[in-house]
Amino acid sequence: RPDEVRGALRFLATYLSDHWRGEEGWMAEQGYPAAGEHARIHARLIARIAAARDAVAKGGARLPDAIRAAAEVAADVEEHMRTDDLKLGRFFAARANLRLLAEAPPGKGPALTPIPGAAAPVPRAASAPGQTEEAAPKRVAPGYMDSPPSTSTHRPVK
Repeated sequence: RPDEVRGALRFLATYLSDHWRGEEGWMAEQGYPAAGEHARIHARLIARIAAARDAVAKGGARLPDAIRAAAEVAADVEEHMRTDDLKLGRFFAARANLRLLAEAPPGKGPALTPIPGAAAPVPRAASAPGQTEEAAPKRVAPGYMDSPPSTSTHRPVK
């Protein structure tokens, strides 16, 4: 029923507002360079949820229209998580890795935190008969920057 969809959208707006308030405080506290833009995206998404909720509430919204509005909101939030939140995760993982590298004693390679969305290192393998695994050159799989652009049907949040 449309009123159930409206209630779910109300719950989603409340939950995400609380979650994102904490996330925005954390980004600002940690000095995330894109914190302002990230917060503006959150505000646009909350406004998008409110608009969908209002559209469902207006005169006799039909169930298919209500479901469509909720699905569009879900797609917008998912896209935000797959793009903007992934950038946030990459920033903090890279910063943690820089700290590990800076604090490592000379000649010691620290275990680095994987960067979200990046390919994992390819295990070392002997490249010549009789060569040990340790002596073989290290090969690394292509990183996320080498992957083809996304073919998603992302609609920018208005």
